[in-house]
Amino acid sequence: MDKSTFNFLQKVVYDYKDTLRLIEEIENDIVYGIPETEDVQAGRTSVRTNVDVTSKKATALIENERLQMLRKQARAVEYARENIIEVKRDFIDFVYWERSRDSIIQLAIEYGISERTAYRWRREFLTIVGQRLGFLAQNWQE
Repeated sequence: MDKSTFNFLQKVVYDYKDTLRLIEEIENDIVYGIPETEDVQAGRTSVRTNVDVTSKKATALIENERLQMLRKQARAVEYARENIIEVKRDFIDFVYWERSRDSIIQLAIEYGISERTAYRWRREFLTIVGQRLGFLAQNWQE
């Protein structure tokens, strides 16, 4: 995995909780946002067409590209967390969300694992995220 891919995947994982919040904000903006009004001009027939607001909002939720990209990133992180053993999941949670200020070496000592194992667990997790996002081949091995 090259450095730029590694850095991007780390950013995706670090930003996971913010991504969930942003997804919710975008969805709320689409669903509860200001309804679009029709532009009725003077001298024009003011016959209004029936607009199905629900289907317009549903379509907007499906077609919003930024929302789709954020959902894909969130699902990739969730999938990776679900597909590692519990001790690795706890370690990853500490590395990225709970104690990100501690170095990975400090966390390795607390978990009673070697520094090399800590880096391997992190790489394995990021590899799964990268595979789900399509950045890495499914059978990628270092």
